[in-house]
Amino acid sequence: VYLDKAKQLEAEEGTKLAQKAAYHFETSLSINDDWAWLNKELGLTYAQLLGTPEKAIPYFRREFQIKPKNFTASFNLAKCFAFVGKHDSSLIYTKETLAINPDHLPSLRQLSRSYLLSGDTLIGMRYLNKIIASYPKSDDPYLILADMNFQKRDTLRAIENLEMAIEVNPKNDNTLKFLFNYFHSKGDIEKAESYRDLASMN
Repeated sequence: VYLDKAKQLEAEEGTKLAQKAAYHFETSLSINDDWAWLNKELGLTYAQLLGTPEKAIPYFRREFQIKPKNFTASFNLAKCFAFVGKHDSSLIYTKETLAINPDHLPSLRQLSRSYLLSGDTLIGMRYLNKIIASYPKSDDPYLILADMNFQKRDTLRAIENLEMAIEVNPKNDNTLKFLFNYFHSKGDIEKAESYRDLASMN
């Protein structure tokens, strides 16, 4: 009940109720921690409502121990480890997630971005191509490539990537706005206006 109410209230009041929910979840787990759902709920309370992912990790880990085929538990662990800066552990649990669910888009996205931005292009492209094959309507691969090329200061190729992203997903207003501003700054008013017109249709 506390948790349900916390999700409906503003930050300060919601936080107080989430803390009460966490207290009662912890009390229940001190009696019996062999309950995957309860470990998940406490983990989510800490990670999402209380903003303390480091406290969520033991509960997501326990959930994963109880249900080792539950890819959401392993992915929640991966996200929490990433938030606290333990990227090696995050990588381990992201791969665990893909071992259970090979088409899990958030994990594929996270791994491809991580490898490409760190310069490991071969492995990064392997995961990126998996996204393209499994999710042909996703603009994620092209946005990730754009990030990589911007990081390499290859602006022209990054812009090409963003234009490919719009071909796949013409409803991404952030990408449309970026392309409008870019071409407008370059004096290509016709192309800039085409992206503004496309945005107006969304």
